[in-house]
Amino acid sequence: MIFPDLNTRYPMLPPLRFLADNFDRVCGIVTTSVAAFLYLNTTGLPFGTVGAPDSGFFPKSLSAILAILGLGMILRASFATRERAEFTLRSWAVPLAASALLVYAALLNKVGFILCTITILFLLMTAYGRLRWVVALAISVPAVVVCYVGFTELGVPLPQGILTIF
Repeated sequence: MIFPDLNTRYPMLPPLRFLADNFDRVCGIVTTSVAAFLYLNTTGLPFGTVGAPDSGFFPKSLSAILAILGLGMILRASFATRERAEFTLRSWAVPLAASALLVYAALLNKVGFILCTITILFLLMTAYGRLRWVVALAISVPAVVVCYVGFTELGVPLPQGILTIF
């Protein structure tokens, strides 16, 4: 048990215990739910064919694959032996990285592709890659500049953000 004293004082209801006893089951349910949500939001897009894919081909295919993988996680969790997940301070790395990526997505149009992407790459490389800040900066700046030039040469518009004043 992760919190044994809490479970004795506040016993869980059976449906909650069903979820809390196996985190793979929870991940499978969340993954399948996200896949269903994404698929339902792409129903208005035409699918096309494999030889001539249309705008809905890629998102519908990916959401279907994601749903299959989510159902596989649920089935595997139902038949496999359970292992207790041990959460440590390092376990918070995943939600922190996900939060950083959500902040990145929220600020991308306002701040711009170049500054946002350099910042997120720098933070992730120093925090999770444990690179020195000089090395992280030496990798993130040229990588983002090459990506920016490559995409703009291909005609893909990237958000300028605050750099439009230059």
